[in-house]
Parts: sequence; C-alpha cells; structure tokens
Amino acid sequence: MVEQRDAANQEQYPETSLVDLAKIVVRRRRIVYGTFCLIFVAGLVLALLSETKFRYTTIYSVGQPEEVGSKELLDVLISDLENRLLPQIKEGFREENGHKLPFDFSVKTSAHSSVLIIDSDANQAHSSVVRDVHKSIAQELREREERFLSLAKAQLESRLEGINALIDRLQEIDDSGLPLADALANRTEIQVKLSSERAGEVIAVARESLDKVSGSRAMIGVITVMFAFVMGILAGFLAEFVVNVRESLQSGRE
Repeated sequence: MVEQRDAANQEQYPETSLVDLAKIVVRRRRIVYGTFCLIFVAGLVLALLSETKFRYTTIYSVGQPEEVGSKELLDVLISDLENRLLPQIKEGFREENGHKLPFDFSVKTSAHSSVLIIDSDANQAHSSVVRDVHKSIAQELREREERFLSLAKAQLESRLEGINALIDRLQEIDDSGLPLADALANRTEIQVKLSSERAGEVIAVARESLDKVSGSRAMIGVITVMFAFVMGILAGFLAEFVVNVRESLQSGRE
C-alpha cells in the first residue's frame, strides 16, 4: 500500500530536475532577458546619479577640570551638542536657505580618552558648508567649555579663600598644630588643581577623508548585475508557474 501511494504521489507530483529548471529558463527566456535588462538599466541609472561622498571629521579634545573631571565635562558637552546646538544649526539652515541641511551629524567619543568626534558624510559640492558648520560647532564647544571651566575655577578659588581665612585664624592659636597642618594640605591640593586645569583643544575641523564613504559606481554595477540575474531567473519561474496554474484551471473546467 505504501509503495502504491508513493507511486501515485510521484505521478501526481513529479520530481523536478536541474534539466527541467533549465528548460523553464530557456522557454521563458524573453521574460528572463526583459527583467534582467530592466533591472540592469535601472541600476545603471542609479549608479550614474549616485553622489560620491566623503567623511568630514571634527575632533575636539576635552579639557581637564580637576573639580569635576573630564568624563563629566564630556557628558555635559555631548548633551548640550545633541539637545541644543545641532538642532539649532539644522533649524537655522532651513530658515535661511529654504531646505534642510544636506548632511547629518554623527557624535561619538573615543574609547580610552576624553575626545569628542563629530562626523558628517557629504559630497564635495557641500564641502564649504560642512567646514563652516563644523567650525561653528568647534567654536561653540570651546566657548561652552570655557564657561564650564570658569565656573569650576571660581568654585576652587572660593574654597581657597575660605581655607586661607581658616589658616590665618589657626595661626593665631597656640595649640593648632594638627588642624593647621590639615588646612595647609588642603590649600596645597587646591592650588595644584588650579594650576593643573587644562582647557580643551580643537585637533581637527572638518578633516576630509582620503577614501570615499559611499558605494563606488563599480560596486553598484556589480551588485546590479547579480541582482538582475537572480530576479530574471525568478521572473521566468514565476511566469512558468502562472501559465501552469492557468492551464490547470482550464483543464479542470473542461
């Protein structure tokens, strides 16, 4: 019974070999060729119209305020950059030129140092705009950091004035050896912090990459040929399937 059932299934659903698949492609070659040519031409037009983009990078080394630390200052600058400065730049450019900024921003940090990296991918026709915008960003970061460092310095100087006043009072007391020593140590520590604070530095402004970041036209052409070939074969199989279904429906009606 099982053998009879398998034989009946094979008669009803015959196996398809590679030769049968090749015959389908040959039989539907017009559809295969047409689909291939259509996709190839579309890909060729896309490759010719595609813009060549380069990456423009601005690198800013964050300062070292001893009162809060570079990591905290870096977080403040990133938050201010993403939530205030970049949206203002995009909105201002749209209002002034009537269209959106032709590139976007990618903000990241270095893994092992307090370095802020801002990337923009744009074609060379917009290189001057990228440089102007990145220059304004670097200047704004520097000014924002200077305000932050000024506040931290003011806090340290205020603490130093308080410790100096305490030292003056302790020096008037005869038995003030240990408190006076602690106050002197605290004053020295604050003075070291004030002298070791380092402002930020702009390392690069809109530095253009040597290599293209967008897909080359040759790569687009290769991918287009491969995709057109696959879609042409699938279109041939789909056409064969539609014809077989139609013939089956017609034979069933008869």
